[in-house]
Amino acid sequence: MTKKYFNLALVLISSWTVYGYCQNDLFLRNLAAIILVCSLLLRLKTGPKHYAFFDHISLSTIIIVSFIAGFMWRNIYPPPENAVSPFPIITAALQSGTIFASLIIWLKPFSMKNLYRLFFLAWLTVALSINIPFSNVTLLIFCSFCIIAVAVVILHTMRKPKKKKYLFRYYRDFIFFSIILIMLSKGLLYSISKSIAIFDHAFMNLISDYVMPRNYTNFLRIEPLMKLTSPGRSAWDKRPVLEVQAPNMYGLYLKTQIFDDFNNGVWTEQKDIVKSRLSDDLQTDLRKVKMTMFTSFEHIIPSPYSVAAAKGNMPLTKSIDGIVYTEDEQRTRILNFSLKPKNIPVELSPAQYRKYTAIPSDIVYPLREISSEIIGDELNTVTQATLLNDYFFNNFRYSLYVDFQADNKDLISMIREQRPAYCTYFATALTLLLRAQGIPARVATGFLADEKIDKKKNKFLARVYDAHAWVEVLLKDTDPKTGLKRNRWLIMDPTPAGERTKALKRSGINFSKIAENIWLSFLRLSAFMENQDKEKLKKNTLIALVLWMLLMNIKKIIKNIRSLLISLNRKALSVKDKRDPLLLIYRRYEQYLKTAFDETRRITDTDQEVIRRIKVRPQIPAETVAKMESFVDQYHATRFGFKEDIDLKAIIRGIEEDKKNYKNIGRDSGN
Repeated sequence: MTKKYFNLALVLISSWTVYGYCQNDLFLRNLAAIILVCSLLLRLKTGPKHYAFFDHISLSTIIIVSFIAGFMWRNIYPPPENAVSPFPIITAALQSGTIFASLIIWLKPFSMKNLYRLFFLAWLTVALSINIPFSNVTLLIFCSFCIIAVAVVILHTMRKPKKKKYLFRYYRDFIFFSIILIMLSKGLLYSISKSIAIFDHAFMNLISDYVMPRNYTNFLRIEPLMKLTSPGRSAWDKRPVLEVQAPNMYGLYLKTQIFDDFNNGVWTEQKDIVKSRLSDDLQTDLRKVKMTMFTSFEHIIPSPYSVAAAKGNMPLTKSIDGIVYTEDEQRTRILNFSLKPKNIPVELSPAQYRKYTAIPSDIVYPLREISSEIIGDELNTVTQATLLNDYFFNNFRYSLYVDFQADNKDLISMIREQRPAYCTYFATALTLLLRAQGIPARVATGFLADEKIDKKKNKFLARVYDAHAWVEVLLKDTDPKTGLKRNRWLIMDPTPAGERTKALKRSGINFSKIAENIWLSFLRLSAFMENQDKEKLKKNTLIALVLWMLLMNIKKIIKNIRSLLISLNRKALSVKDKRDPLLLIYRRYEQYLKTAFDETRRITDTDQEVIRRIKVRPQIPAETVAKMESFVDQYHATRFGFKEDIDLKAIIRGIEEDKKNYKNIGRDSGN
């Protein structure tokens, strides 16, 4: 018994040492070790039954108390910052709870069952404690525990031989099996720890990337002003916003707003937007686009260019500039578009031309000078616009870290010095340079969906960091059908595409593709449910529940219906009896037969047959039988002969007077 006590104490203290160094909590380890050593010394001196406590406490109570104590302790000593765990509060409580449970079981009276429980708790303490990156000290302590624990197991299972010639074999086998078990246990726990770390990394990335309640950025909250400032968290926010299925397309510009007035780093949204009802007749000869939105944009739907028709679950409108709007509170999540080959022709009024070529007065001259240097002697407006766009595309570098204010002065410095910037800066600079050459231009914002997630279906994903700004420039192109030249708003994107993709990848956090696919499936399901007609869905759900309940309880329902019909039939008969005075008198006669002679008329019996059965009984006076025969004759005469002058009530009262004298005759004669 002493040997088992000592070995078990050694295993427990070594496991608590692993806990103490891994969790940076040596106080609990030292406190538990002191209690264990003191109780061990006392028991070795007095016996295993002395200084034993908690004899009547059940194992379930010990587990609950230990978990609560561990939770409270972890509020005092939180786990280290580099600890990994999908559920840190629960894991931390379990880590300390194993030590409290070990102490309580150790102080109980000794038994082999408690010994096995303590040995299991020692390994559990180590398994829960190795939730931090392995260091040399941690690995050394962990290996020491494995050596001690395995040595204790072997010592309990191997018996030392009495003969000296077998001692060498005994120690050889002891060392050999110890090394094998230590390596196996070390490898097993190391694999478990690494698996926990990998799972935790993917899980925590999923939480931080998609689930954390940090709200969508200001951009997603559709603001009337767009300030040229740092993109903030939106540049690193990888949460999916929508997905688009667009055959035969390589990326898709989805427009949400148009900005046409600029001054000192602030764009103002287009005002007095004219809208018209958008057709929901998807034409079969046009390209189709399907979009699933994972969040709403107030009353705006990010829409591709040249929308001819759109179909959702509510009426839609479209502005003259091609932005799709919802009339009521947005509940559309799944939409289908049909697209025209090109944007509609546009003819600007003089006022509109002045608006789309307006430049702040203090930077008119620098912009004209810079744009003239770029285009040289070129006179064709299409070529001029292309040269200005290529200037940014070929000479600038994309960066999410902008260290200057985008007011009028610094914007000129940015263009001259070719400073790194991102999309809103490039779109602003190109728009102003185009306007400086008298070419109408404006800034459009929305999403650039160019991340292909399904090659077969040509499906693209747009995330928060795919929020983008580009330029719409009014240029002439030739109509292929008529050969006439028309002004159309065309897309120009001066942002260096390759640099943009690299910057987003560098700024993004690596994540598990499997975890993201699971999350996307959840978002698609949420979008599908959100897209349903809520009232219709409630009605269909209620109908489905009612039908399901009917099917599950069909037997009970049929049984209850039958019982109800029988009850209603009886009530109907009772009501009928109350309305028929002759039947009431006859019921009194039947009740008389029951109480006086214990005789009941069966359905197949006639009245005469009942009287004959009573008549043959001994001690039945002939006068009583005569009264019954008289009542039956008079009843039938009244009911079926329609004689109204017969007083049946007087006859039945005369019969009932004999009941006091003869009510027990039938029973006595039967006995």
